[in-house]
Amino acid sequence: MKLKDIKAVNFNRSGSGSISGRIILKKEWLEDMKINIDEPWIELNYDEKLKRIVIEKKN
Repeated sequence: MKLKDIKAVNFNRSGSGSISGRIILKKEWLEDMKINIDEPWIELNYDEKLKRIVIEKKN
């Protein structure tokens, strides 16, 4: 399985004008982490110093 990937952030504008970013994750990664329709919750952690986002499955 490929462990690193380069992705673009897709930006969407809501009806009220606010903008949010979205990233599409590989299905294989989600399956490996047991993230699915029944257990969709993840935890995002942002490290300001390292400018890094970490995604973990929420138990």
